[in-house]
Amino acid sequence: HYKRYTIMIKTSPQEYKNEINMLRTRLKMKDDEIYELRRQLRGLKEELSSYERVLHTSFSSESDAESASNNSSITDEVDAFLDDLSIATIGIDPGSKLRGRKPRKGDNVHVHYTVAVETPDNIVMSSREHFDGIPFRFKCGVGQVIEGWDRAIKTFKGRERKRITIPPHLGYVEGLPPVIPKKSALICEIELLDIT
Repeated sequence: HYKRYTIMIKTSPQEYKNEINMLRTRLKMKDDEIYELRRQLRGLKEELSSYERVLHTSFSSESDAESASNNSSITDEVDAFLDDLSIATIGIDPGSKLRGRKPRKGDNVHVHYTVAVETPDNIVMSSREHFDGIPFRFKCGVGQVIEGWDRAIKTFKGRERKRITIPPHLGYVEGLPPVIPKKSALICEIELLDIT
């Protein structure tokens, strides 16, 4: 108690004022630091919002571009590899009455097609050219056509046009003389017109 009392006695009012002023100065500096930090935080939030807007716009543009690409008449991207088949959508008619309908086993499907051997340019069959433009009809999934076609047609959704690469074991292993040699890969373009 005596020590504390002595210190208090030795501390003059001016020293108290100096201490108080020093504390006020330090507090003001802290307030300034807090203000600056808040200002920086607002700036960072605005910058983040700007980036988010740009990102949102970018994704929206990519989605629109992807939708446009999917609805365009030609695209070379491979959709899937199904049982050794390479399947690529090359055309879509979104206004078709089929509206995304998929063929099921037993359905009658109406198609136009071309069949090429080994390379896309080597076309040996065409429903439009060789059959007076009359669509070809077959029953889905019951073996009326080569196995590659039966498997591929099930991947169609609505009125689509697809390029299907079919290996020999799902096509004509023994060939179809004189048009298709033995053990030839087939490149078929099939357009689904109707399902009945």
